[in-house]
Amino acid sequence: MADTNASKGVEDFMPGLLQLATYYARKQKAYVKLICRIHAMFMRALKAEKLKMDQKQLASQAIAQCLRGSDIDHVTLPASFPCPPTKQGNRIHIAPVVVDGLSEVMAKNYQVIWQYLRLSLWKPATGGANGSSWIELFSRFSMIGGSIAVRNSPSTLLQPTPSLKSQLALFKTLCLRIANIYMDPGDQFLFKPARSGTKRLGPYGFTQHVPCISAEMCLPMGAQREMHEGIAKLMTGLNRKKVRDLHLGQLRIKKARFRFKGSPPWKTIHSKAGSKGTLACAAEAADNAKASMAREVPESFLVSCHICGSSKNVAKLNMIRKSPLGSPLLQQV
Repeated sequence: MADTNASKGVEDFMPGLLQLATYYARKQKAYVKLICRIHAMFMRALKAEKLKMDQKQLASQAIAQCLRGSDIDHVTLPASFPCPPTKQGNRIHIAPVVVDGLSEVMAKNYQVIWQYLRLSLWKPATGGANGSSWIELFSRFSMIGGSIAVRNSPSTLLQPTPSLKSQLALFKTLCLRIANIYMDPGDQFLFKPARSGTKRLGPYGFTQHVPCISAEMCLPMGAQREMHEGIAKLMTGLNRKKVRDLHLGQLRIKKARFRFKGSPPWKTIHSKAGSKGTLACAAEAADNAKASMAREVPESFLVSCHICGSSKNVAKLNMIRKSPLGSPLLQQV
């Protein structure tokens, strides 16, 4: 019964159904054609507007070049690398890194970055200013012998050296992990991102903003010279004449947006004593210096009274209680 009624209902609506469907199909086709014409009009207007803006910008650049000269897009590099001296810096308090459960490659990455952060000297940035950029931190890390293994397999002809972008990203990630896990809360603030809008590497021709931390890396005079050349190599090639002009503050280069492509341009500085990098040698020297700082306390140190002439051994007594110094505690004599 239901099938019969359904068939009867379809038959009752059949007259005129084809004409209605044809009407709506033609209506949809006309609507699509109208929308295409409207969009084409939008595109013609946008292209004409862009062409007009390009012509206006080209004319303004030509006028500016005539009025100011052609040096508006060039910058003179500074004569030295802007960073505080080592006497203004302090070491961070960082706990030993734990690499249990990590792969051999990643464990080595953590250890070498931990050594780098432990041995470096840092000065907090004040007044909301930018500290050192991550590019500067990674360049210093690379130039003193540090290396980042992005993948487990070594570089080959089919698998070339990872790009600067990938190495810098991994270096930044591991530094922040070490800072958040192993550093004291007061030192973790040094590696928080700086919010200043000034361009940290603008004097070196960088037209874009680069991420910075809230502390400046302190370097000795020789390291400042190496860093100065290393940052300049990111924007231009250096030969003997350009290096001389660079340190005299006379090298001019064209401003450009830095592209994080290709392998890092810095050469690793190796120690003259052997094949170990400067970072490993510095870590060994720091550990030896720390071990040699323990002062030997004499077994016997006699102090005589000027009145009665009696003497007393004060080698185990200190002027300051619980002090590693071997000075006598005069109150107990």
